[in-house]
Amino acid sequence: MFTGLVGLIGFAVLGGASAESEPRDPIPLPRSEISGQTAVHRHHLSFRTARQAMAFVKSYPGPQDLVQWYLRLSPSDPSSFSFDKLTLAVEDAETIVAIPTRKGWAPLPTAFAVDAERARFVVNRPKGSVSIEYWIAIAPRADDRYPAERLRAACGQAVAMFKAQGWLQALEARDIRCADVTFYPLDEALTVIGHDASGTRVALETRQTPRGPAVIVPLDGPVHEVLVTPSGGKYVIGMRQEHP
Repeated sequence: MFTGLVGLIGFAVLGGASAESEPRDPIPLPRSEISGQTAVHRHHLSFRTARQAMAFVKSYPGPQDLVQWYLRLSPSDPSSFSFDKLTLAVEDAETIVAIPTRKGWAPLPTAFAVDAERARFVVNRPKGSVSIEYWIAIAPRADDRYPAERLRAACGQAVAMFKAQGWLQALEARDIRCADVTFYPLDEALTVIGHDASGTRVALETRQTPRGPAVIVPLDGPVHEVLVTPSGGKYVIGMRQEHP
């Protein structure tokens, strides 16, 4: 994973709409401010840092057509945490703006209709039970087909964006490269299938995560293309990086 802008930048089509303000208190009570940086939440993202991330995405001069930015909620204790009916929002003294999520993932909005100096992230969970981070992922394709060459190109875009964020991050990422990608299904019915260049099916590793099973696709192996079925499902494609 990459650390960027004080928040966590993982490798998970940015929605163009901004988050619209809602009537006060649309979130089920009780709700609490998402906790700050702790031993568990080392990469906590404040609202101010989220604004910096949004500004960076808008101003970045390089290509980013193959990637998508997300907010990601991470539980302190995954074994006792449920994403069922989880609600995320940003609020100030007068307004609360709901941010739709699925299994803790939410596309990073382009703007929030709140007082930026007083705004904070809130969630309908006990204080300290969850942190919020920002992630960069591979953008989903309409046909749900992912040639390995495209996955590697998307990883290259993500690495370049990470290196552009600041001197500390650039030093950490000087020799970084993508090792593999991870498909996180948001619909339980989804299946992730790998094929080699001859069309033969390749076995892929499945790993259990707090968000359910995830499928690992090595970028230096025999996989030539990845297919997600059935078509039209929802998923996030993260990336793992390493130093050579």
